[in-house]
Amino acid sequence: MRKAMFHFFIIALFFILSSCDKAKEESPAMKSSSMKLHSINVNGKYGYINQKGEIVIKPQFDNVGGFDVDVASVKIGDKYGFIDKSGKFVIKPQFDYALFFKEGFASVKLNNKWGYIDRTGKITIKPQFDGALCFNEGLALVKIGKKWGYINTAGKIIVPAEYDRQGIGFNEGLAVVKIGNKYGFMDKTGKIVIKPKFDDAVYFCDNLASVRIGDKYGFIDKAGKFIITPQFDGAKGFFEGLAAIRIGNKWGYIDKTGEIIIKPQFEDAQEFMEELAPVKIGGRYGFIDKTGKIVIKPQYDYDLTLGFWGGLSAVKIGKMHGYIDRTGKYVWKSSI
Repeated sequence: MRKAMFHFFIIALFFILSSCDKAKEESPAMKSSSMKLHSINVNGKYGYINQKGEIVIKPQFDNVGGFDVDVASVKIGDKYGFIDKSGKFVIKPQFDYALFFKEGFASVKLNNKWGYIDRTGKITIKPQFDGALCFNEGLALVKIGKKWGYINTAGKIIVPAEYDRQGIGFNEGLAVVKIGNKYGFMDKTGKIVIKPKFDDAVYFCDNLASVRIGDKYGFIDKAGKFIITPQFDGAKGFFEGLAAIRIGNKWGYIDKTGEIIIKPQFEDAQEFMEELAPVKIGGRYGFIDKTGKIVIKPQYDYDLTLGFWGGLSAVKIGKMHGYIDRTGKYVWKSSI
């Protein structure tokens, strides 16, 4: 269960990072095929549906990952392999664990060590690390002993493994780094470009990063200059031009000038994805648009309500889980 939740968390976080990276254009292949299949769980077995809710790969796997353009990691028994969108194995199950492909490589675990394979299944970086995440912007976080560093796609160590892990790696050219009890940012050579002086920090998105000084949050640019002064009791990153912020115990949204666009009124607020954001009202989650209007009434538990991707959002009410479209209509739901 812990491995499945970690797998789900990594997939969700990479989807969010992908959505916030406006500098990268989708290729025609990605536009036509990426993230259009969504995983489902039927009686403990996983398969996939399309955006219409039609089962296109029948539930048969013990765990699954997300599709990166055209392949996804799946588990049968105690081994992981990779399938295409027809459900056919393109890399046979042989790994003890596997994350999904990103930037042409997937991290895999063999004999308690992590390495990388290419899309043919060939091992390109031999299993040698104690942990390994997906490549992002040409570099990947790897663990040696108890510390983390970065390698390039040739397996060369670019940043020595001497840091505690922060996030999942580089985004928009910079990565969070913690030295002592303070947070700063490094570039892709490992050079500290924003010195550690913050009490907390998250990755850059839309060219701004949320940081905390004392008990207040603000936003800095890539020079480390405050663009929005620390004034909020909580803050999340910018996505699609807006960032969730907390004043007292209520969440709302600001734009990149720091102006409040949606007044703080929610018990929780998540990032905007595909123009909608999950918010919590009365202990339940629903969705708002960028004017703050509730477009899907609060009714869901938080467990799976992470936002829209590929036209659908996973949702959960008690033991029942499913997918809804942007109108709130179920395209698929479990029988429980």
